Amino acid sequence: MKGPIAVLPKTLMRPVAAREVGEHLVNVAESGPAGRTTDLVGPHDERLADLARRMLAYDGARRNVPELRLPGRYGRGLASGSLRGNEPRLQGKITYDDWLRSEDHQPTA
Repeated sequence: MKGPIAVLPKTLMRPVAAREVGEHLVNVAESGPAGRTTDLVGPHDERLADLARRMLAYDGARRNVPELRLPGRYGRGLASGSLRGNEPRLQGKITYDDWLRSEDHQPTA
């Protein structure tokens, strides 16, 4: 994110740590053909703009992060939370705030 403003779409999601995604992908690959696999989601519902605000604050960067609802079907889908996975779903354990404090996070500032 460069500049004084970072406009992000209104998005309800369940972010999952890349470390957990990698472990999940290895497990799926090693288990053989199975069709559609179970969704992997993060431990908490989050809004994309809130994640960006927390990351910027943690990194000591100052930017305004307004949230904008995108028009149409795609915008409704993002705002609705359809990115939170379908039941049944596996839930990761690493929270966004835990990830921010981990060595996996590279500061933006």
